[in-house]
Amino acid sequence: MVMYYITFKNKPKRPVDYFAFFVIGVAWTGAGVPLLINTKNPGFLAMGIIFMGVGLVNKSKWKSNRKRFSELDEHEKKFKLFIIIALLILVIIGTIVNLLQG
Repeated sequence: MVMYYITFKNKPKRPVDYFAFFVIGVAWTGAGVPLLINTKNPGFLAMGIIFMGVGLVNKSKWKSNRKRFSELDEHEKKFKLFIIIALLILVIIGTIVNLLQG
């Protein structure tokens, strides 16, 4: 991970991806409704609504800030694939642990 920090440190910063904010908001709102019903904790629902709001307020910037996977350089593609695979493995491990405890 330190190597990626060093190589990305000198790259110009990209603008905020407000479409990603909107997508995160939709996911968190979807997860927040059942959590609110079952645990009476509105945290995920509130954060989901906030993320969706930030994304919608800046909807005009969605297309200008998107960078497709095919537009990334090789280093960024490898890093993105590594993160996706690592998160997928964590989800699988979490599901297995959850099923074994049940």
